[in-house]
Amino acid sequence: MPWLISFSLGDTEARTLNIDISRFRSEDADAAATVLLQFTGRPPLLDRLTTFLAADSHYFLAASIADEWVGFAYAYELPRPDGTSMLFLYSIDVHPDYQRRGVATALLSYLRRAADEHDMKEVFVIASRSNDAAVSFYGATGEIVEGGDSVCFVYPSHNAPDGKHGLRSR
Repeated sequence: MPWLISFSLGDTEARTLNIDISRFRSEDADAAATVLLQFTGRPPLLDRLTTFLAADSHYFLAASIADEWVGFAYAYELPRPDGTSMLFLYSIDVHPDYQRRGVATALLSYLRRAADEHDMKEVFVIASRSNDAAVSFYGATGEIVEGGDSVCFVYPSHNAPDGKHGLRSR
């Protein structure tokens, strides 16, 4: 069932933007595949997507305005050895025509609410300091920058589906 969020578009505008946020589950695999194809340009493998969507610890969200897909995000609940868990926001994307209109904020708000409802310790995301839009967005939504000199190392599998392996630049 969609979660309806309404945002006011500025102090002087009287319009309200209604953003529907849907969490997709395995029965929604076809709709999720449509969203992924629209935003990534690659058709997902439906059986793998269905498995991903079936896991309670996986969050695949899509944002729509007037029945048009305008953004998506996915995140993973990560259990910790101390019995707590946290939510890792892996990816968020908004159609260029709808950026800076509250869509990403609505997606993040859904995840923050889910983390609160499931007693997760925190929501976290990794962003490149050179990604000005991401740093600005996460800073404006109340995120706390931790580990100012931390570096994220990525070790892709030699069997990665895209055929790439070894060191790569981002």
